[in-house]
Amino acid sequence: MVAAGVFTEAGIESVACTSIEKLVAELDDGAGLVLVTEEALAGLDLRGLVSWINSQPEWSDMPFILLTHRGGGLERNPGAERFLHTLGNVTFLERPFHPTTLVSIAKSALRGRSRQYDARARLQELQAAKETLEIRVEQPRNWKPWVN
Repeated sequence: MVAAGVFTEAGIESVACTSIEKLVAELDDGAGLVLVTEEALAGLDLRGLVSWINSQPEWSDMPFILLTHRGGGLERNPGAERFLHTLGNVTFLERPFHPTTLVSIAKSALRGRSRQYDARARLQELQAAKETLEIRVEQPRNWKPWVN
């Protein structure tokens, strides 16, 4: 709830998810990033989330911000390393942190996600152009040779 307040003040829309199923539903709806605490993931069945992450299209790499405790880096926290492999595109943020740090990391992640959506749009445009070209190539031509 504290992070939601920080995001609201920064003009970043957020939705609190109380379950992995709710999180996956929000991801399906087009979330821009995931902010989660290490404790919230501990002991949960993450198969639904992992399945979603692994089935992302080529253009997608969902950014995760994982809040850890001070000293909870990879060298001292094997659980954090597991999350690095599980979540993929993850940034670790040790608590306590300044709200400006959280907002900066979140805005950076959102900019990256926006570029991913732009790439998706370009891929869709290219696919549509390819299909149009293929149809035009396959259509018979009614032409007469030009004779002078």
